[in-house]
Amino acid sequence: MHTTRILILLSVLSLMVCCKPKGQLRDYDTTWTQVKKVGDEYQLIDCGYPAESITVANDSVYHDGVMEDNNFKADHIRLENDQVTLYPQKQESSFYRFLWVNEERGIGQWQIADNGTVVTRYFVNEANLKNIKTVKGGKADCITSDDVGDRVNDSLVIEGGNKTLFVEDDNCLTIKNRAGNTLYENCFEGVRLQTRQVKGSALPITFVSGSKSIDIDFYATGDGWVSKTATYYSGEKGEVKATKSLSISIKDFDFDGVAGKFNKLEQPEPAALANLQNHKKLLDIDVYGIADILSASPVNKTNEVVYAKAARELIEAEMYNEARIIMLEVVKTTPDNADNYLYLGDAQWGFDDNIAAKDSYRQFLSLMKAQGKGAEQIPQRVNDRIK
Repeated sequence: MHTTRILILLSVLSLMVCCKPKGQLRDYDTTWTQVKKVGDEYQLIDCGYPAESITVANDSVYHDGVMEDNNFKADHIRLENDQVTLYPQKQESSFYRFLWVNEERGIGQWQIADNGTVVTRYFVNEANLKNIKTVKGGKADCITSDDVGDRVNDSLVIEGGNKTLFVEDDNCLTIKNRAGNTLYENCFEGVRLQTRQVKGSALPITFVSGSKSIDIDFYATGDGWVSKTATYYSGEKGEVKATKSLSISIKDFDFDGVAGKFNKLEQPEPAALANLQNHKKLLDIDVYGIADILSASPVNKTNEVVYAKAARELIEAEMYNEARIIMLEVVKTTPDNADNYLYLGDAQWGFDDNIAAKDSYRQFLSLMKAQGKGAEQIPQRVNDRIK
């Protein structure tokens, strides 16, 4: 009788595994690089700038487009047969939908919808990128300055509207204040400039030279802007990414000089929770590194203190998006911890997501009241920001 029960249990488990939809196996959690379908083949088109890519990690989507970027944490995910759909908001007018085209070759189809407009593109996953043939792109495949016209990424409002960043003629940068006065302007020889649609007070600029690019956020310092880190991408032998601490004024930026600091690129370290406990490594981590660590070591009762402490350090360093991503996971595990909602609110406020920040601050106040804490224990910034 005992043996029979074991056999029945094994049969049920076998059915559960074999019938589980592919989307539930998280096989879409990786970096996808856009390819072009030519007959029965797929090719990586080299246009001299980074190809469009989609990275999915810990239910977050990081879409690095040629024209603009889109990063979000999925509000909800729907699994249907062999496809998975990630929705940025409760309203389902926008989504990212994944479906295998050729699993053996790592080719997937991504449908991207934005308020009813749907585009379908083919991508190869990171594991199979090296197997894709690279061909030089022509006018029909690549975007030139003549094609672009007035791009969305040609301008970016920062500091809550106090300043606006403009990119003209692909390589000229201008910063103006609210009154329209020019604060800084310069043209950079031998590179193309792109802005990344990132909220905050920094100047999020990408410098592109051939198949290489450098992402730098410049922060206001006195009458100029200075970087804290730089992230370097090389597409020569499959994309290589590395981030270094780097303090350089935008006035002194030189692409070859910065790229030279990355000559001895090492393979990225495995996603390790211990990196969050090392102050220097913590400040070198970007949103992709945070997503990798969360995926490798999900937040739980044992490690949530490590994550929360790291988020506080990131907030102090004005790395609000990284802190926000961490705290969104932490509060799921610690719904009764008032302090964690306070820090989530601080990260969201610094990221200019003020509506969400107010909700987090209200949850903090509710928990403080339930725990019998007095008004004197409420930081003044909370009262000021929820008005």
